[in-house]
Amino acid sequence: MNAVESYKLLIFSNDENHYAFHVEEIERVMRIVDVTPVADAPFSLLGVFNLHGKTLPVISLRRLFSLNEKKIGLEDILLISSLGKRSIALLADAVLGVYDCKRDETSNAEESFLGLVPKEIAQWGDTLIPVIDMEKMINAEIFKHV
Repeated sequence: MNAVESYKLLIFSNDENHYAFHVEEIERVMRIVDVTPVADAPFSLLGVFNLHGKTLPVISLRRLFSLNEKKIGLEDILLISSLGKRSIALLADAVLGVYDCKRDETSNAEESFLGLVPKEIAQWGDTLIPVIDMEKMINAEIFKHV
């Protein structure tokens, strides 16, 4: 009997929508902090904050995914990730958990989802969840403003 490859996904939400990143792409999860706005920034860049002496851009996943705006609250979270030598913070509503996904529970993503092409689509219970491709999602334009 062949063993099925598995990996972990960090599942998060904005509104009633669920998304995932591969867990190794996320360094930490933390509560929202004060964010300093940046002049002439792209729409999805909320601003920056300091984390252990590093300035991190804060990206609104709501804006990036063209979802309705909502007032940022103390319950909101930041997903901290690194892209090469740069770190970013991604604002989301909530983390739903870490899911041990088996390769046979995913399918290739051939169509766009909210303007993005996910790496794959994972089955989480009865819900299909797009696994977001971090590098395709964040473009270099963001880093020009921090």
